[in-house]
Amino acid sequence: MSYFYYPVHLLIHSPDVIEINTSFIKKSFIRDFIYLELSVLFAPSANKVIFIHGWDNTFHDFLIKNRKNYMIKFHQNADQIIVLADDFKQQLISSGFSKKKIDTLTTGIDYHSFEKVKKITSDKTNILFLSRIEKDKGIYEFMQSIPQLIEKHHNLHFNIAGVGNDFEEVINSEVAKSYFEYITFHGYLKGEQKIKLLKMSDIYVFPSSHGEGFPISILEAMGSGLPLIYTSSGGLREKLLDGLNGIEIPPKNVDAIIKATTRLIENPSLRLKMGVTNEKLIRKNYDIGAIFMKLEEIYAKKDHKKSKHLA
Repeated sequence: MSYFYYPVHLLIHSPDVIEINTSFIKKSFIRDFIYLELSVLFAPSANKVIFIHGWDNTFHDFLIKNRKNYMIKFHQNADQIIVLADDFKQQLISSGFSKKKIDTLTTGIDYHSFEKVKKITSDKTNILFLSRIEKDKGIYEFMQSIPQLIEKHHNLHFNIAGVGNDFEEVINSEVAKSYFEYITFHGYLKGEQKIKLLKMSDIYVFPSSHGEGFPISILEAMGSGLPLIYTSSGGLREKLLDGLNGIEIPPKNVDAIIKATTRLIENPSLRLKMGVTNEKLIRKNYDIGAIFMKLEEIYAKKDHKKSKHLA
């Protein structure tokens, strides 16, 4: 929604709650800071809830050191702030934000939609990268791992789903051209198409260096019964256990991707054990219905705008 139409929308509908979904990265923060300012001007009585999904430590530190006035304004204008990891919450509190304003919440998925689609078997081991096709999501490290994995195991197929700023560069890369028979680029998928791709996969690789909360793609892979290869970025280290939900690797490390993927390729029983664990965990803790109920509780909280923190 444009900056011009947004105030009109607020004046017409007079919302009781405004939720702004953002990330603590430069582009998102600047964009949504403006939406928050407009919300204060044109819907002053609405409960303004900021849901921070992603996190860039460098940008956060820059704001605190060089643009603290923006942080003060952000804190004053937001009635409640939701983050996806306790680490993010503690950083905000350390920056002077009121503890009363901040809630930690996870994302969720409609698990039942994944139950409806049966597992799709194949004579190949299918390795999935499902995310934005951008540098900080680890796509280049993933691509660099492919030649060595194929050298060790010929019966592999790599599925890459998503779009992004680096999509064209990746599909035109030397690896993509040289190993085209082993790689399928699916582009942007949603709904049943995405679930079917997840269900035909055997391993989910998420080598992100971005400050992740708890991405939907991780939940979807877990809900599809997949073992994970993931980094310890952001909230992932709080939610996942190395050796139980998958294999944790350091970010920006091609050798680690190769080693972890090889381990899961060569150990189908471990893949199955991790996948079953993940599916049970999603069913128990991450169903979207339960998440919505928690979100409604946050919406109904008392307004904390008068907090004097972050001066």
